[in-house]
Parts: sequence; C-alpha cells; structure tokens
Amino acid sequence: MTSCQLSGKPQLWTLSLLMCPLKANEEPLYPGSTEGIVSDSVQFVDKGVDRSSRCGGVCLLSSVSCLSASLTLSVLWPSGSMAGQTSLDRLPPLVVFVYGSAWSTGHRSIYCLLATQMAEELNAAVICPDYSTFSKGNVLMMVQDVADSFIWAQENGPKFRFDKDNIVLVGHSAGAHLAAMTTLFLLDTREELLIESKKQQEIIRSLKGVIGMSGVYSIMDHHEHEKTRGIEYISCMSRAMNGKENFRHYSPVHVVKNLSSDKLS
Repeated sequence: MTSCQLSGKPQLWTLSLLMCPLKANEEPLYPGSTEGIVSDSVQFVDKGVDRSSRCGGVCLLSSVSCLSASLTLSVLWPSGSMAGQTSLDRLPPLVVFVYGSAWSTGHRSIYCLLATQMAEELNAAVICPDYSTFSKGNVLMMVQDVADSFIWAQENGPKFRFDKDNIVLVGHSAGAHLAAMTTLFLLDTREELLIESKKQQEIIRSLKGVIGMSGVYSIMDHHEHEKTRGIEYISCMSRAMNGKENFRHYSPVHVVKNLSSDKLS
C-alpha cells in the first residue's frame, strides 16, 4: 500500500492519496469541489486538486487548520451520501476514530482500510485525525488535537454532508485513552483545552457515545504492567504524560471520580 502527499490549489487542504482500485464519478460531491471519487461501497472526495496532479487511487480529504494548530485528518463517506442524494434530515452520523500506537507512532493512512470498513458497515461518515505523538507533543497536545477534530466537524458538517450533532467517538489502545481523556476534559470544561467553555459544551451535546477498544484507563496500572515486561525505560508513555507525577491527572479512572454528579448525568 503506497501513499503520497500533494499540495492542491491554495486552500486549507492538502491531499493524502492512497493507491487502491476506484471508480470515478465526474459529478462534484458538493459546491466548490473539483471532483468526486467513488469506490464500490464508500465515497471519497478530492477538494481543490487539479486532475492532472492526482497520482492515482482513492483520494482522502486531509489537512485542516483548527485554531492555532494544524490538524490533519482524513474523511470518508458511506456510499449514497453524495450531494443531492441525501436529504438534510438524513445526513449520515459521524464516527471519529482515534488510532493507538503507544502515544508515539502511527499515522491515519495506516487505518484507511479500517475506516473504510467502518463507513461501509455503519453507514456513517468517518474522520480519522492525526495527533501530536511523542516526541512532537505530549498527552495534553494529543487531547487538544482530538478535541480540535470535533470543532472541525461542528464547523464543516453541513458542507461535507454528515450530521454534526450525531457523533460517536471510537478509540483503540492509546487512542482509547485519548478518546476517554478528551471526553472527560470536555465534560469538565477544562481550561487546559484551548476551547471556550460554551464550545466545549456544544461538542459534548453532539457526542452520543464513546467506545474504547483495548484501552489504557489507568496510567499507573499500565506503568506497573510495563515494569513486569521490563520496558518501562524504553516506553514513551511516562514521558508523554510529562512524568510519573502526572499519571493520576491523565488517568481516566481517576479523572471520572473527581467529576461532579451533574456533569456525569
């Protein structure tokens, strides 16, 4: 599986192009797009890119600027959600998928096939954001990146034809930890997030569920697990959490115990 990066016309987007079989559809997916690309069951979009610059394969919309940072994400649609085929009250729900890889590695392109399957099986739009893995960032920056993907969804749902008020957050492994921490920080309207409290509350209202798969919910317990395996010194987890003194602060099982009952109801 091969990927490449291209810059398109001057807009907020660049493109990540994945070499896969595809079927081309010449009709634009939404006003302002330059082309639409449709696979057998899942629909993709290529915005602001010359046809001559496409290196082939399925095109995923990516690279979105949010707040002061640059958020990079891929967007996939279920088939049949093209502009004009889906009424406003039947927009597909949105799944935000946060991948794992020990807080230190990984890239959204690795999970393209999984995201494609999710879009097909769930009949939902799927976005898969990259985040500031260690050593480019720490856990708070990673949580901020996940939260920023919600802001992008809130601002762009109508344009990209998914229901911005019907979102499920899914995370795997370290991604499940980040999904849980992002949800709890938003519930608690934390000032640590560079998002005004009103916007945090809007995001929480749009979030209909959180699913964690093989997640780490106690950093303290996971550190003990790393010690039994003899990898605590080579693991990036402790450094990503800014040291052992912050293990409890970034453990979902500890954070949830300190939330008031009205925020959990």
